[in-house]
Amino acid sequence: MSPVIRISRANWERLKHFAIPLEDSIDDVLSKVLTLAESSEPQNNEYSASIKEHVLEESGNLSYSTNEIIKNEKPLLFEFEMWLQQENNSNAVMLHRKKTMATWELKSKSEKTFKLFVPTDGGNTLCLPKANYSSIDTSGKVIQKESHNIRTGKPVGWYHYALFSIKKPDDVTLAKKLVKLIIDSF
Repeated sequence: MSPVIRISRANWERLKHFAIPLEDSIDDVLSKVLTLAESSEPQNNEYSASIKEHVLEESGNLSYSTNEIIKNEKPLLFEFEMWLQQENNSNAVMLHRKKTMATWELKSKSEKTFKLFVPTDGGNTLCLPKANYSSIDTSGKVIQKESHNIRTGKPVGWYHYALFSIKKPDDVTLAKKLVKLIIDSF
């Protein structure tokens, strides 16, 4: 059984800055923070040096590489991601790809950046930045999602997004239009 730890609200908010929304577990975030801490401190003993070496080996899969190979279990999402990479290479950059999600950064013409989350494990729902897509999405396929704390009623940090399911070829076309809207208008 894994140990249980308590984290203050302030430290919880600080840890969120190291996380990739909808993707990282608390263990992933703590691993990143510990890796940063260990790489910035001088190593004084053999034990610390061996731990650092092990952590660096383990964290090799956390690299933020833009040269990652696009793989997706869903052919329609694969087509969409290939389009993102080829047609928008200066405005869409893959930050990283993990087992369940690929994170793309979209840059609009006004220099704002937005995150786009694409499932890689067989899911079919894109997570788009929360915005008004009604000019393109006339059939209301984009679902706006916002989670609130039950006690306080305040919006919860990462969970502000718009969901769009890709189930048929027409949906890929609409997804491309939505991304173009983000890049051209936001």
